[in-house]
Amino acid sequence: MLTEAPVYRAYFSWARARALPEKTRERQMAEMALRAYWHALFDPCPQLLQGLCPPDGADIFERFLAWAEETRCSMGWSLHLHLLGWLLRDAKYGALVTEEMHIEALAAAASRWTISDKSLSGGIVIGCQRLRERVVVGWKCHTPGEVRAVSLLRLEPPPRLDDFLASFTVTGFQLEALGPWAPIPL
Repeated sequence: MLTEAPVYRAYFSWARARALPEKTRERQMAEMALRAYWHALFDPCPQLLQGLCPPDGADIFERFLAWAEETRCSMGWSLHLHLLGWLLRDAKYGALVTEEMHIEALAAAASRWTISDKSLSGGIVIGCQRLRERVVVGWKCHTPGEVRAVSLLRLEPPPRLDDFLASFTVTGFQLEALGPWAPIPL
């Protein structure tokens, strides 16, 4: 008989999911959870998949999920920022992460924020030291029928970030002033 802990842990590892008895509900649920995490990670960031670990991203996926489980990493809106931080610290992938991959990860995080944030804030601005004067902005819908928007903006003068990644929320639906920047711990 399986206890909850091994089944839950199987949601973060293909090896542990495959170790569950075949054709059981537990294994099917673990495999569905893993597929959902894979799509959540790589669908909005195809350059990460194609540029770092083609064709299926298995090495990145397995190792990142193991790290995320070990560190109790949030699977919320900042998921792609944690993935970016993990990739940059990794000896195998760190030097291969391009500016375009940074932008893709920041845009994915901003998009997830626009869907998940329940505050009255209208948008989020995410900055990265590597991108210098460019920031990613995510806007929630503020009228019925409107679509969410994620944009890459160039700011003059460039924002001064004390941390590698930082963000702030915008109270309305227009970027009128910058900051204050809050660090995003990786």
